[in-house]
Amino acid sequence: MDWAGPAPDAFNAFGPTNEQDDMSASDIIAMDVIGYTRSSFTIATSSLPSSGGSTSGGGRVIAGATVTVTAAPAGGYSFVDWTEAGTQVSGTASYTFTASANRSLVANFILSAANANLSSIVPGTGGLSPAFASNVTAYSISLARTAVSFRLTPFVSQPGATVTINGTAVPTGTASGLATLVNGPNAFNVVVTAPDRVTTKTYVVTVTRASRTSPMDINGDAMDDLVFQNTAGYLALWTMDGSGRSCTTSLSVMLTLRAASSARPRCTSHAATI
Repeated sequence: MDWAGPAPDAFNAFGPTNEQDDMSASDIIAMDVIGYTRSSFTIATSSLPSSGGSTSGGGRVIAGATVTVTAAPAGGYSFVDWTEAGTQVSGTASYTFTASANRSLVANFILSAANANLSSIVPGTGGLSPAFASNVTAYSISLARTAVSFRLTPFVSQPGATVTINGTAVPTGTASGLATLVNGPNAFNVVVTAPDRVTTKTYVVTVTRASRTSPMDINGDAMDDLVFQNTAGYLALWTMDGSGRSCTTSLSVMLTLRAASSARPRCTSHAATI
């Protein structure tokens, strides 16, 4: 057994004795009872770099105890080895040994070259749905029809990774160039290439610009107006007689703006951009 300090030359339950060669199991038990304790050691663990991962299993342990320390890499990192005073002591994340001295163990990690994740992506306007998570690759944003352009700012998880948005390179942490929006859905394909230049990951952000649809009453005459729509905007058409009333219309009237019956004032066409 190990003791915190040197044991007396001879000891028993009733006090000192000169019978140095006569220590029995009961003598040893008596020594433990009156205050002698087994040695203990401190097992310290740390991570390098500190952001690379976490460690567990260290602390104060009894001499002779079996100790297992474990290293767990953080996202984007890989475990390398356990070292002590710069010398490798284990190449596995779980290192088991018998406690025989104080130890200071370091778990070493490196960035994973195959990490093609984004840590964040920030829209110039609107909000992502769902909220960003590196393992989710499809997002949507809804904007009013007054929105005419859009941009994104990507952030890579691993230094050295590169990003393109719809084929154009965009540095991490930098806003992309303004892209003109069309009515309806607009797809932004964000492709991340890991430092190994092999691993890629694609995030898709679909931005939907609101559209107007026919029928609509643009001029406030309680009649539906014909609305034409293209990527530049909207054009509303309607017909009115000389008294300012809407003409009775049919599809052919709206398309040709032909005159109404001769019994009524001639219809004139009107248009407005909206």
